[in-house]
Amino acid sequence: MFEIPWFMRGWYKQIRVTVFMFSFFYNLISVWLFIEWASNMISKQYNDPSAFHLAFNLFVVYNMFLHYPIIIINLFLMLKEIVLQFFQLFPDF
Repeated sequence: MFEIPWFMRGWYKQIRVTVFMFSFFYNLISVWLFIEWASNMISKQYNDPSAFHLAFNLFVVYNMFLHYPIIIINLFLMLKEIVLQFFQLFPDF
């Protein structure tokens, strides 16, 4: 396997933290948009939708259905990063 020791020594932890933060914020925004959309659909003021509301709802549902595997992958990435922190605490484990 090809490894660059100076890169892994200096930048690897920052890259892992950045990946964790982006995964967390992507999941947070996705869940927030889905909850916002669901609460809009359940509310009683949504009796007469306009063309914009229909297009927006189709857009949100299509994107949530198409991209839900990314949320699952991000959850496992975040779980991996959390578990790796425990393995760094106990190097002989």
